[in-house]
Amino acid sequence: MTIQHKLITGADLHEPKDVAAAAANKVYVANGSGSGTWATLATASITDDAVTADKLANSINTAIAANTAKTGITSSQATAITANTAKVTNATHSGEVTGATALTIANNAVTNAKMADNAIDTAELAAGAVETDKTNLPKGKFYFYNTGSPYSLSFASSTAKVAATTIASGYGNLVTEATSARLTYTGTPTTVVKLDFDVSIKQASGADRDIMISVHRNGTVIAGSQVVVTSVTGDLHQAAGSCFYNAATDDYFEIYAQNTGADGTMLFQKVALTLTAT
Repeated sequence: MTIQHKLITGADLHEPKDVAAAAANKVYVANGSGSGTWATLATASITDDAVTADKLANSINTAIAANTAKTGITSSQATAITANTAKVTNATHSGEVTGATALTIANNAVTNAKMADNAIDTAELAAGAVETDKTNLPKGKFYFYNTGSPYSLSFASSTAKVAATTIASGYGNLVTEATSARLTYTGTPTTVVKLDFDVSIKQASGADRDIMISVHRNGTVIAGSQVVVTSVTGDLHQAAGSCFYNAATDDYFEIYAQNTGADGTMLFQKVALTLTAT
């Protein structure tokens, strides 16, 4: 009796051709000409991009994620991963840096907290990159001028403030120009300022006297600000001087004078003190 092969079912089915001689874990690969052989499935037989991460051994996925041994991939792939090349697609960044392949630091994004202490000096700054805001520098002035009724300072054995009722310049910035012959620095940062003073003075009576004029900060003389002029009784004399001081917030500055001789009242027709930034 003749039975067609396609009609054989169940336990009557026989094994594929030459299976008895095939080695373990081999598959029958047709050659397209009506025959075939038992062989290991060639890499070329796998469709490109067909093997998913789920089909890879866990150890391979772990190694690739960790960028370590590069197990199970070609040497060229491992080299590319190590060199971090050919990563054409990049995330677009925002915030303090912007861009994708090339990143740009946004304007006004770098804060003091992002910079290491003492990391920036003039060598790191482009020429002209930093400009001084000349409209926000400390400056101030007071003055007194009265030839008919000069300010009178009686003799004392120590320096005394020239406490004329003064006029503010009206141009003060970060400086309070008090009418009490006082300039007060109100800026926040400690900064070096220049103080210039000039006075017109004469001695009312008595012998010639050496008169010392100086600038005081918070009631204490600023070293180097002292100027001495010999006053001839009845003659008007001019005295001027200047000094620097590293002013902190609320430091105040005043003019003091001392008759270094015996008695003799000092008459001031003019008193002026100017504070400017350096």
